[in-house]
Amino acid sequence: FGVEDYISSPTYSIVNEYETKEKKLIYHFDLYRLNDEIELLDIGIEEILDSNSVCFIEWPEKIINFLPDNYVRVNIEVKDEERIFSIEVVEVK
Repeated sequence: FGVEDYISSPTYSIVNEYETKEKKLIYHFDLYRLNDEIELLDIGIEEILDSNSVCFIEWPEKIINFLPDNYVRVNIEVKDEERIFSIEVVEVK
């Protein structure tokens, strides 16, 4: 995506923001430690999701009410020390 910044897990900060060479924003959420949806409102989740920026969300099932109607889900399964990726386009009608 053209990000030159150091990329790290947002485990404690909940969200990290990165800028591409084209000055577009990418957001990386790690919601494992999320206590409630109020925390997301405090960081502006609605504005971020409405911004048309690329958002990567770990543990999205914790915010199912905030997810857009259409999104791409990437599942990573570890089986016998091998990672198996599956990609699914989700369209809520």
